[in-house]
Amino acid sequence: MRIEGRKKTIQVLYQLDILRQIQVNSTPDEEVTLGSKVIQDEMNIILNTIAQENGAVDVDYIRHSVTGVVNNQATIDSAVSEYLSAKWPFKRLGYLERAILRLGAFEILHDEMSNTVAINEAVKLAQEFCDDDAYKVINGVLDKLAKANTEQ
Repeated sequence: MRIEGRKKTIQVLYQLDILRQIQVNSTPDEEVTLGSKVIQDEMNIILNTIAQENGAVDVDYIRHSVTGVVNNQATIDSAVSEYLSAKWPFKRLGYLERAILRLGAFEILHDEMSNTVAINEAVKLAQEFCDDDAYKVINGVLDKLAKANTEQ
């Protein structure tokens, strides 16, 4: 069931990132993050809907992961950005790639998940949902992040 929970988690993160971009476009003078009130409110609505509609999916895992990513977005985005090439900054990535990287980075940096499991699961999600070569980027970035996090 955990893979279904991960799929739902990246779907929620994807939706929240799109909503964040809509908010940025409508209020360009304000900084809008995943932690902004309008995004937090939408996150709660989405998570409550998932809980009502998906009895078999690990809703506690989804809530924990989505909340963890949202609450640590700045740290996660900064950490991931360190390992992306200058040609492909974080904001240039697609919404799904960002969602997968954020989840994987959260699991590496802030969760008790094995780094190997976090990376492997992120790669599987990228292979299923993203462009052909996206999984290579995700694998490389998360591997470097995990190694740097282990050295600290």
